[in-house]
Amino acid sequence: MGKSNKNIPPQLSQSHPLAKRKTLYEIENEKGEVVALDNTNYGIQPAKGDSVFLPVNLPEVFQKSGTKIKFSAQVKETSLTELWAGQPVLLTHVEKI
Repeated sequence: MGKSNKNIPPQLSQSHPLAKRKTLYEIENEKGEVVALDNTNYGIQPAKGDSVFLPVNLPEVFQKSGTKIKFSAQVKETSLTELWAGQPVLLTHVEKI
């Protein structure tokens, strides 16, 4: 019998326009939960803290509210005139836990 692939992370797209923006800081191996922000957007509520991250490259397989994940990401710069549902991040690693 072969090994299960359910915990192998999917390939993460790095081609979103925000990828070119300045990285403010990086998050490494943080635990969190996927939350529905509206009908089409999903955020990540970190286990520590009260902020919400808006992953611009969250794979469809993770787009379900309540999914527990471990993730790494680059927090991207935004301007004061931009309105976001959460702090935009570019995921560099994500896996279900």
